[in-house]
Amino acid sequence: MEILPIVRAASWSGWAGGTFSNLLGGELCAGVVDESGALQSVERAPEALANLRKRAAQWLVTERQFALRGQPLRVEYVDEMATERLLDSHFLARAHALLDHAVLAVAAPVRGVLMAVPAIAGPRALAAFLILARRIHARATTEPLSPSVFTVQDGKLTGVLRPRQRTVISASTP
Repeated sequence: MEILPIVRAASWSGWAGGTFSNLLGGELCAGVVDESGALQSVERAPEALANLRKRAAQWLVTERQFALRGQPLRVEYVDEMATERLLDSHFLARAHALLDHAVLAVAAPVRGVLMAVPAIAGPRALAAFLILARRIHARATTEPLSPSVFTVQDGKLTGVLRPRQRTVISASTP
């Protein structure tokens, strides 16, 4: 029986009574499921990840500097197991290589979509990516996961980028 990793929003009702681990930032959780979708012990995570890596997966360059021939600026992966690739350091390392950057900003706004851009970028470029992730999450036609963007270094999640909440300043604010 093949087992695979699963990544879902921390608020997913299926986590109740199951075993899972929180991913960085606490908005997403990872677990292990069998072919029937039943949660398995997270101790089987290495086996589940090995099974995921057996499945073919390739990033698609969706935005380039200077149109068709320039340096890739954004890559995307769309697949039923795209979100679970957040756990796959080898797959994330391929995004590092394609984008030619040591630190990436990676978003998984909805089930089945994973996007990455260089994290060391101008404020407008990074803000545009944050906005894109939030819009896709807000307008989800599939399972919404996280409006946040994760930083990735050496193929591993290292941080969470969230837009600053707007502060309302009134006349009575000191």
